[in-house]
Amino acid sequence: MNTILVDIPAPDDSGVRISGLLERRRGLASAMLILVALLCFAATLKISGPQLSWDSMDYAQCARQLARGEGFTSKVLVGELTDGYAPNGNLTAPWLNTLRAPLPVYAMAASFRLFGESDLAVCYWAGIFFVATCWLMFRAFSPLFGFPVAFLSALIFAVSRCGLAYARAGLTESAAMFSLVLLFALVQKELNLFRSLAIGLVFGIASLNRPIALVWMAGFVAVILLCEANARRQLISLGAAVAGVSVVLLFSRFGLGWASGRTAFALNLAFDVGDPHQAYTAPVSFVLSHPLAYVSKVARQFARPLVYLFRFGDIPVISGIAPFGLLLCLNEKQRKGRLFLLAALAANTLSLSMLIAGDAFVGPLRYFDVFAPLALPWAVQLLMQFSNKLSQNQRHFFWLLFLLALAGTGYEGVRIPFPVRSHPDIYASLRDTIAQNEVVAASDAANPPAVAWYADRRAVLVEPNATGEILKMRSQGLQLSWFLTMQSDPAPAGFRTARTWPDGLILWHSVNPLPTP
Repeated sequence: MNTILVDIPAPDDSGVRISGLLERRRGLASAMLILVALLCFAATLKISGPQLSWDSMDYAQCARQLARGEGFTSKVLVGELTDGYAPNGNLTAPWLNTLRAPLPVYAMAASFRLFGESDLAVCYWAGIFFVATCWLMFRAFSPLFGFPVAFLSALIFAVSRCGLAYARAGLTESAAMFSLVLLFALVQKELNLFRSLAIGLVFGIASLNRPIALVWMAGFVAVILLCEANARRQLISLGAAVAGVSVVLLFSRFGLGWASGRTAFALNLAFDVGDPHQAYTAPVSFVLSHPLAYVSKVARQFARPLVYLFRFGDIPVISGIAPFGLLLCLNEKQRKGRLFLLAALAANTLSLSMLIAGDAFVGPLRYFDVFAPLALPWAVQLLMQFSNKLSQNQRHFFWLLFLLALAGTGYEGVRIPFPVRSHPDIYASLRDTIAQNEVVAASDAANPPAVAWYADRRAVLVEPNATGEILKMRSQGLQLSWFLTMQSDPAPAGFRTARTWPDGLILWHSVNPLPTP
């Protein structure tokens, strides 16, 4: 079988150029990108406001506990997994934070001490990483792609809905994006002992922000094994990287006293499969006892992003024609012509339409969105190559359309909020009804982290009909006299309606509260 090699030319700087002044003065270009990113972040907080999600409110309430001097504790408990929160079996004691990683919690706690406790203060730490990512993209991609591609990629990200959505939500993705771009910059140069150690340290710190960073390290190991022929250098690089990760993890365990992770692991393991408590106590047995369910789960996770590309892509025309564009490149002659670049550009835009302007809070896509800064330069490089094949008038028209699309993306990124249900006023009003020492049971739809963050009350995540869980927690000293659900949830057994709100939230009160043992 004959192998067809496709030769894509390197980007030609004689095509569309950014200002020669900026290219000669990299510091001025960096300052411009930082200014644009800061203005976009400030504008989105002013116009759309903070868009805290379920997760960011949970991080916020944990950070407030830390800022108040109450240690690495939480006011949210997952009813199915009570063992890790109170190892002595007494749930009346402070609940350990066994779910959230330490970096966001410590960063938000520092923000609260500087700016006070507010939704805005929750977002500042993510905004810093968002702005830093825009700057680092320009610095990291310039050596490989050239000035125009690197500058334009960073500019697109600065106005992108993907970057701004996570920044104004105060989520961990902003710091994860910065870590990935920093790792890309470190891997570009020849590896040695100190560079490999630095890479390991970055992976370790990134894992304190998102534990999945330890899985990303497998990609770094593959780079070493494939690109480094010398076995001794392979061993040194791998050993130094592992040492760097180990130093960070040991510090987090003994210096910060962070011992969480099992609860989050169990919840992710059991999602859509089975009992989280069994996954918590015996994860290996749990996986082996649900083989078909896991095959189905993995298949769904791979398929869902492809479906979302078509459902939420902000460039529907290109999303629709991209598969047909690929059909235009079936023979060698077409692969070498303009049609190949057109089809490659369409396919790349299809994949990036979700990353740059999609719905950032759709489950599995949050694991893909963090790679948007790494994917952007390749798409921009294709834009440059395609424009270089056009006539001068066609090129001017092409870039005019591109600038209009970029302005539209910035408009979306800054002005259009995500449909996040938080109801801060409703949750804050719970303080008038529920005493400081009382605990609220809440369904998933009723958002227990919002109870903890806005009402400043302890909340337990349980199902409305989970009578067994409630009785178990009462036997561990936790009196649950209140239950918060949505109108669509089934009525909890043994509770009567205490208060309702127009948005569908219902507060229930126990008919016969049991005394605390």
